[in-house]
Amino acid sequence: MITLISNFIIAMFYSNAYFTLWDKGILPITPMYWYIIIALASLMCIVFKQTYEKYNDNSMRMFYIWFLFYMLLTVVCYLYSEQLLLQNRTFKNTIYGIVLTLLLIPMIYRKTSYTIKTIFYVVIISVVINIIEIIAPKLISFTQVAGRAAGFYINPNNSGIYLVLGMVLTLPFVSEKRRGLYSLFVMVGTLLTFSRGGIIMWLLSFLAFIFMRFITFTKLTTISGLIITLVSIIYVFYVLSPTAISLNKYLANDALGRINFTEQESLKGRFDALKRGIQLIEEAPLLGHGLGAAKVGRTIVHPHNQYILQWVEQGLLGLLLYISLLLYLLFSTSNIRKIFAMVLILGSFFSHNILETNATWIAILLILSSAYDQNSFRPKSSAGGAGSVASGFSGFTL
Repeated sequence: MITLISNFIIAMFYSNAYFTLWDKGILPITPMYWYIIIALASLMCIVFKQTYEKYNDNSMRMFYIWFLFYMLLTVVCYLYSEQLLLQNRTFKNTIYGIVLTLLLIPMIYRKTSYTIKTIFYVVIISVVINIIEIIAPKLISFTQVAGRAAGFYINPNNSGIYLVLGMVLTLPFVSEKRRGLYSLFVMVGTLLTFSRGGIIMWLLSFLAFIFMRFITFTKLTTISGLIITLVSIIYVFYVLSPTAISLNKYLANDALGRINFTEQESLKGRFDALKRGIQLIEEAPLLGHGLGAAKVGRTIVHPHNQYILQWVEQGLLGLLLYISLLLYLLFSTSNIRKIFAMVLILGSFFSHNILETNATWIAILLILSSAYDQNSFRPKSSAGGAGSVASGFSGFTL
């Protein structure tokens, strides 16, 4: 029962459903009450800890050290900020995020296999919602940008990012024959967000899975590849000759602009924000402008880049601290952690909300669990004597 409650909470927070359903008036539970529920569930997990799986290994000890520095830097950066209204709110939300992360630890590691299954079903449901938002927006629509699917994430860019991260976390547990279909299914949900970052992240993870032999070239993956190639050809043809294919009847202006990126105004806006971010870095390269500075006054900027945001607000130390976490995952002995790190490194170039989103912390805590250790792989040798194929993790298969 405790495990069921814990994973229900994880699903609500990874999908952002806890906030969206309250914001839309569907579920009358405020975010503050959710934190109380999480505290009680976490306490129960600690009290009834006999079913814990391993989580206090070297990876988690390193994370504890990193997280301690992150908490201290957050407080210091807030203290030397101007402490305006939005900065106070940013500090409060960051503290909530820190507390949530600590409370989630015993819940995620109570039964890691259940947590992974939970993320899998969240990804499936999120893709279905994205599809419905596009083909029947009057039935279901949570997105803040008309014509672009977002699901419970509200922000289409966040939807794209966390669909891909969810796929990375769960695909190795999917049976080998279904991995191609699963990755293609996630691709559809990601494409419907029209998030450039999300689409590129999906492509990177898909190629990495093939290179590391998580996905083999079965008939299904071959068909998937042909579909992707066909879509790419149509896409290039449209960019070169936008008048040849009329999509105006089917897509909103923002989505059309993202397909034909050469005419996308938001792309220019992002470059301008990036230049502004670099200017702010030059003004205070070592210490930054303080927590929440990118949201207020003269230093306001939306860089759509986590590296720039860290440097602007928390200085060089904040940037290096964030990069150190990514590099630790990248140089792990586990191939799946390497893929996760590569996707997160790339995604950080397209979003400045990475560390503000609950799904990120859930994903990081989960990827550090012993379920993703290299020795959890079960190689499957081919009958013809070819090399082994990573066919899943020990314990269970989706």
